[in-house]
Amino acid sequence: MSGNRPLPPIVDLAGSAMNALVHAIPITADRTGRPVVLIGDLAVICRLDSPYRATTDVDTVNRRRGDEPSQLDLLIRSGARKDGPVGALVKTPAGTVRVDVLEVNDSDLNPLPEDPTDRLHVLAHE
Repeated sequence: MSGNRPLPPIVDLAGSAMNALVHAIPITADRTGRPVVLIGDLAVICRLDSPYRATTDVDTVNRRRGDEPSQLDLLIRSGARKDGPVGALVKTPAGTVRVDVLEVNDSDLNPLPEDPTDRLHVLAHE
C-alpha cells in the first residue's frame, strides 16, 4: 500500500438473496470465460452508503467483438436456462439467480444509432 491512500470501502451484502447474487458473479465468469462487468442495481448498491432498494438479479454488460459468441449464449450452452430476451437463470449454491447480459457489438457502434436514447444506451454500455 502506498502512504496515505485510503482503503476502498467494504460492501456488506447481507442476507440470503444477496448471497446468491454474489455467488452468481464468479460462476458466470467461469462459465463464460469472460469477466462480469457489473451494472444496474447491484453495482449501484455497492456504491451507496445506504441502499434504498433491493435487487434480485445480476446485470452485466458484454462488449462483444467480431463474431465471438455472446456471454448469454455461453451461459445457456453451459446449462443455464434462458429467461427472457437477455436473461439466463444460473444455479448457485445459494439459489438460482437471473443474470441479464446487455451486449454492445461492433455493429452497434458503426454507425451509431440516430435516435439519441439508443445512442446514449450504446455509448454508456460500450
